[in-house]
Amino acid sequence: MEAPSRTKGQVWCRNEEEEANLLTQFDNDTLTKVGPGTLMGDLMREYWLPAILSTELPQPDCDPVRLRLLCEDLIAFRDTNGDLGLIDNYCPHRRASLFFGRNEECGLRCVYHGWKFSRLIHGEKGALSRIKMLE
Repeated sequence: MEAPSRTKGQVWCRNEEEEANLLTQFDNDTLTKVGPGTLMGDLMREYWLPAILSTELPQPDCDPVRLRLLCEDLIAFRDTNGDLGLIDNYCPHRRASLFFGRNEECGLRCVYHGWKFSRLIHGEKGALSRIKMLE
């Protein structure tokens, strides 16, 4: 069988039927981009996703762990009560990394200016506190 010919900028297709089955650039972007505000990103955020093993955060107030999930930089930590927390990596004040924050008194304290971030929002469980532990 003869290999199909190809010029610059074209994809390999053996025939017109195969070419018709290829995704357009728009379709490909729609299916593969998972950042905030994208169609697949919004869909994936509707489901529970395993992100970290509970053994990676072995004890209360242990060092936080960096992770990247769905194009977002996050920090996972275990607070003083032993509960898991998952927050944005960057402090909203000066965008300092909370990875370097102090894990104390049920939250992470930013080393840049001392703001404290808890896994709870005004005493209520936030959306990210729906973390399931598999042990």
